Amino acid sequence: MQGNLTIERMCQLAQVSRARFYRSLQEQQPVEEGMHVRSTIQQIAVEHRRRYGYRRISAELRWRGMLVNHKRVARMMREDNLLAVQRRQFVVTTDSDHQLDVYLNLASRMSTAGFRRSDLNTQGTFDRVGHVSTALNRKAIIFCSSVVREST
Repeated sequence: MQGNLTIERMCQLAQVSRARFYRSLQEQQPVEEGMHVRSTIQQIAVEHRRRYGYRRISAELRWRGMLVNHKRVARMMREDNLLAVQRRQFVVTTDSDHQLDVYLNLASRMSTAGFRRSDLNTQGTFDRVGHVSTALNRKAIIFCSSVVREST
């Protein structure tokens, strides 16, 4: 389009301001371009069962060769109500309906008042069997075994 001339020099020769030149470029087909971007966003959202947010859709648009600002994608998705569906954070997997014995939670009776600050570290050590245990775990095991001995 421009050859060896810069856009600034072409605007000087045509006696048109650079702002007017860029404004005329935007005015040529903005509605069609916006509708094309919007339909592509909707297509991507439906393809991926609305699991994609605006960041992934922006990346997908770039991959397809469309340069669209991520804020524009977010605005269009918000206007079209195409926000990503959030996955459930927690799924209950415990089967409480069983015939097995239910044991008391002995750790709930524990308090950390008797521990020194050095006992509450979480840095693990290996015992002879090869298991990692912390000072707090060792104190808890001693406490629980003393509670069991007292109850028997």
